[in-house]
Amino acid sequence: MPRNLADNTTNVIPCQETDCCVSMVYMEIALLSKKTLRIKGKFASLVIDPKEKIEANASILLSGSGFPDLAIPLVIAGPGSYEVGGVKIAGTRSGDAIAYRILIDGVGILIGQLSNLSKMQQKLQDNNIVLAICDEGTDASFLGPLAKNALILVGPEAESLGQLLGKENLQVLAKYQTTKDKLPQEVETIVLS
Repeated sequence: MPRNLADNTTNVIPCQETDCCVSMVYMEIALLSKKTLRIKGKFASLVIDPKEKIEANASILLSGSGFPDLAIPLVIAGPGSYEVGGVKIAGTRSGDAIAYRILIDGVGILIGQLSNLSKMQQKLQDNNIVLAICDEGTDASFLGPLAKNALILVGPEAESLGQLLGKENLQVLAKYQTTKDKLPQEVETIVLS
């Protein structure tokens, strides 16, 4: 800290950057179990297809397998617009397929089961991150143009699909962390395992 030599006091200089301390908090996507994910931001957390009790602000059901009694304040299981803790969620349906766009901490995430994303690919827009639940070994090449910064694959077919996409820099991680400012310039392909 700068010192004022004339009166031997310490001058406190306030931070000159807006959001400098807040930007140190990472948005996190983590695999909690084989089929359950958590997306955690600065002010809210979401769980995807929870099967056991997990603390979160909202739950998104992709599998359509009923409504588990988990005492989560908001359960999202269909199309519509939602907001919780500053996180915006938009569900889109096409026939029996559903996908969600999540805007959390300024990062846009498209999430859905690969089979559903494949059925809806003509209606989907690009996002910072595409999070695909690889429920079957279908062609996933359409995902590349949808992901601006990161393509995250989860599920039993994730690693083999990542390799089929020709990604030599395939990363296998337990969780993925980023901020809006730290998103990679070139698309990273990540398998959550």
